Amino acid sequence: MPFIYNISSIKQRDSICSTLLEQCAYYQQLSHKLRKRLPENIAEHCRIACIHNETLVIYGDNNIVVNRLKMLLPAILANWADLPCGVRKHKVLLAPQNQAPKRPNTLTLSTAARMSLSQTADKLTHHPELAAALKRLSHSQREK
Repeated sequence: MPFIYNISSIKQRDSICSTLLEQCAYYQQLSHKLRKRLPENIAEHCRIACIHNETLVIYGDNNIVVNRLKMLLPAILANWADLPCGVRKHKVLLAPQNQAPKRPNTLTLSTAARMSLSQTADKLTHHPELAAALKRLSHSQREK
């Protein structure tokens, strides 16, 4: 069973953590309220980052979402009755969600396969670009 922190005990011990947890919860609530006002295909790809200098800062996962938000937000914010006090402007920024790192290519060719590639490249005089690509592939596999 994994160890689970008791958030209320953390709040009691550390006032800085308590403040950060409260702010996090506040911005999550705001993001949820914003998502309810947006089309489904856009809502899942955006989140409210903060309120800075009377500006509501919203992150979008990709350029399509950012551009759609820029078009939709003026009307949404104008009709948002419980929008936090002091918010006069909005800014939409591109901030992709963290993606899993790509796996390194660990595939290798056998010696016989490398030799076959090299021999095939020698026979492809009528396709010099393909022959060069096969040569590069067989040589790059030798270096591993």
